[in-house]
Amino acid sequence: MSDIRTSRNAAKYLRLPLLMGLFTLGNLGCGGEEWDTTPACQHDCSVEGTWDVRYAYPSALPSECLEEGVVLPTGPLKITRIEGTLLATIGDLALGGLYLDRDKFSSLYGLPLSLSGSQNANPGSPRYRFSYSGSLSLPPETPDTPLTWKGTLHVSPFDGAEGRCNTVLDFTAFR
Repeated sequence: MSDIRTSRNAAKYLRLPLLMGLFTLGNLGCGGEEWDTTPACQHDCSVEGTWDVRYAYPSALPSECLEEGVVLPTGPLKITRIEGTLLATIGDLALGGLYLDRDKFSSLYGLPLSLSGSQNANPGSPRYRFSYSGSLSLPPETPDTPLTWKGTLHVSPFDGAEGRCNTVLDFTAFR
């Protein structure tokens, strides 16, 4: 039993280092060669802009989340790109993430866009991770291309936090 618990804890604490390792190999959504570290997107990577996020069931947070003071991020989702890295805000939640180039990943995953960040629900409360992931309706050819992003928002305790809120909600975002 302790071997299972140890491997789960190891996997839990290795998530961030593994993700950072992917970033150091290069931004897979941009550049020319497979492991090229050129940060600037050349084409079909324009996910920047203001998005209207709608949750399928906005009042569907479980009681454990409400008791912890967790609320769904609201307001426009504003995505920018700085040197190939996606940065975003929705309400007072700051997010970072990536868009995977359609030529490299669309056959396996569609047009995946992922953003995540963390914050405390209330001062002194546990820290929670908010992870948005899903697929785009079309390749983001220009910053003005109307797009739909459908996916899930996973709310969970941040690494090592003792929070009780752990839920997944469907969302659709429009640009």
